[in-house]
Amino acid sequence: MEIVDASSTDADSLADLRALAMKESLDALGLFDPTRVRQNLLSNFDPTLTKKVLINGQLAAFYVLKEEPDWLYLNHLYVLPRFQAEKIGTTLLSLIIKQADELGKKIKLRALKESRSNNFYLSHGFVKTHEEEYDNYYTRERRDHMKTIGLLGGMSWQSTAGYYRAINEGVKKSLGGLHSAKIAMISVDFAEIEHMQNLGDWEGSAKLLSEAALRVQAAGADFLLICTNTMHKVAPQIEDAIDIALLHIADATGEVLVNKGIKTVGLLGTAFTMEQDFYKGRLKERYGLNVLIPNEKDVQIIHDVIYQELCLGDVRQESKQEYLRIIAALAAQGAQGVILGCTEIGMLVSQSDTKVSLFDTTEIHTESAVRHALCQN
Repeated sequence: MEIVDASSTDADSLADLRALAMKESLDALGLFDPTRVRQNLLSNFDPTLTKKVLINGQLAAFYVLKEEPDWLYLNHLYVLPRFQAEKIGTTLLSLIIKQADELGKKIKLRALKESRSNNFYLSHGFVKTHEEEYDNYYTRERRDHMKTIGLLGGMSWQSTAGYYRAINEGVKKSLGGLHSAKIAMISVDFAEIEHMQNLGDWEGSAKLLSEAALRVQAAGADFLLICTNTMHKVAPQIEDAIDIALLHIADATGEVLVNKGIKTVGLLGTAFTMEQDFYKGRLKERYGLNVLIPNEKDVQIIHDVIYQELCLGDVRQESKQEYLRIIAALAAQGAQGVILGCTEIGMLVSQSDTKVSLFDTTEIHTESAVRHALCQN
């Protein structure tokens, strides 16, 4: 791959490239107009701000980066569809992030709402700041600016303790020395939540957790994690109640699975998580994943162990063997891996216990939180 300066004679070819790269996303909105897409670039084309990317001498991508006093504005970053599998975008964005960090500046950009680039930018530490009719706007803070992580915990406190430990270990690993994470946390009484779950009072639990989330926000959090899979059932209500970003556990997990090339995955969790659509439906709709769950009897076993043992800190060898049996059964049905979709399950089983690939959502969620807090790739 070769990155070279653009010249005034490149305008037409870069406009053509932009049209090809944007066609799929604009078609989804019913807005694709090749003349308009090309003109948008041509009317503001500045070769001094533009870099083009060549693969074996062929034009494959380009980007436009403008330096402002306090930030870099990434105005365009487009890769021809036939080169997108070669991770050119990831390489270019990494170089741009490195440049921004060396200059001590943040990066700003926008992305079409229907574009797959939204997940791409989120996975590289960008945070959505606002949106307009057709575009989402993102910012990546300076590397030396650590964000405050908001934790909505207590569901159960066993897993929340794991969140706190893993996040601080991640920050220390990244920054070294005596560094630790900036965290604002509210821990609720899980007995109240569990009672509402059994009553099917999701509206009541949404209200309780939204009020708690507002307290996390008021404490100075820059973004929020709900430290449980099950209560992401009310994530939309919580998200509507707060002004800061919500880092959704299913999105963090889905991105990891897609990056690993997983197509079919097993799911363990509470009966609510396994049987209802708020979690596995999101994985299917947003990430194209085929999600398998255990049979009815095994769903009950998984559920009971979580509530009657793990949430109480009771780790039993016989329960571990049952979980490993169910994991093996999911793999036999075609699962390429299994999501540990309850934040307590990692207390019971780990990757060293099985040859089946396990995806621990606590680990995935906390690693994503550290990257967002430190604005890292």
